[in-house]
Amino acid sequence: MFDNVDGIGFYKAIREFRRMAKELSLLLFIFIL
Repeated sequence: MFDNVDGIGFYKAIREFRRMAKELSLLLFIFIL
């Protein structure tokens, strides 16, 4: 049960990190241009 909750939290953290990384890379791309 706890493993499942940790897995879901970890998955959400990964998704949040990927979304943030995408925004940062987009800003960096615009800044370079």
